[in-house]
Amino acid sequence: MEAYKFINSVRIKTPGTSKIKEGRDVDNYALPEEISSLDIKHLKYVFHIVGQMQSAMVSQYKTALL
Repeated sequence: MEAYKFINSVRIKTPGTSKIKEGRDVDNYALPEEISSLDIKHLKYVFHIVGQMQSAMVSQYKTALL
C-alpha cells in the first residue's frame, strides 16, 4: 500500500498538477527531468517491489495460465 501511495505522491508533485489548475486534461505521464533524483531512486525500488509482488501472485494463483 505504501508503494501505491508513493507512486501517487510523485505523480501529484510533478507539473501535471498545473494542468488541473489550467483546466486541461490530466495524464499519468511525468517527464523524468521533472522528478528529483531521490524520487527516481525510490521509484525504481518501489517498482522492483511491485514486480516481486506480481511474480508472487502469479506463482500463488497460477494466473499465467489464464
